Amino acid sequence: IGNDNGPRHIARSVGTPTFSIFSPTSDKWSFNPHNDPMHIAVDYCDAHQIDRKEFANIKTKLNKKNSITYFATITPEFVFQQVCKMINNNFPPNLIPNVN
Repeated sequence: IGNDNGPRHIARSVGTPTFSIFSPTSDKWSFNPHNDPMHIAVDYCDAHQIDRKEFANIKTKLNKKNSITYFATITPEFVFQQVCKMINNNFPPNLIPNVN
């Protein structure tokens, strides 16, 4: 679990499942594999259930100073929920604790 960085790319290259949190200034569609359940990424759009077109309007307001405000709205609870989904969808139930 981490952001889009070198260790995530190394983990992916050796077959380790990854879960990435992308900041609003980074495009997960350019830097994360699509349709691969072992490499999941979330971003502002996912956390707020908006599409990329809606986000395009928000993105015009982003800069280095205020992007942390948008990034902070990707809550730990949302991330935990998504990680649990990834685990439950990819690993045998007898290997994971009940997280619901």
